[in-house]
Amino acid sequence: MSQIKRYTKDEIDVLSKSPYVKNIRENRLTFTYEFRCILYDEWIKSRSVVSIRKVLKLYGFDCNMLGWRIINTIHYIFNRDGRPTRGKNKTFGIPNSMVERYDDEFLIDSGIFKRFGKRIRFTSEFIDKVYKELVLRQEKGLIK
Repeated sequence: MSQIKRYTKDEIDVLSKSPYVKNIRENRLTFTYEFRCILYDEWIKSRSVVSIRKVLKLYGFDCNMLGWRIINTIHYIFNRDGRPTRGKNKTFGIPNSMVERYDDEFLIDSGIFKRFGKRIRFTSEFIDKVYKELVLRQEKGLIK
């Protein structure tokens, strides 16, 4: 059984009258960019589903009509993506295979970094060197 919220014709009529709803279909609700920014600005203060519910109620939405899934999805998207972008972030959502790769060979050639799988890391020698310098500075009283 699918858990996707299906909006009835009456719910679609009610929601489509809201100035904060960009598009509503039987299985999809899209808020306007401006309203998503309002939601995000309030959500960022306490980062909870409760804050999203409060804003939705404040702007005239019935949370029971919207369903728990859309409220949790908003919370998840804000956690994952941050502030709404109105589609202006052109690299977001593009598969990694299509994004131009950063050439990190010069970092590896410096001797400070080494390959670790698909990523790079500091070499253990460099980490040891930095740690020893830190200990020396602490002993001299330069760092507390």
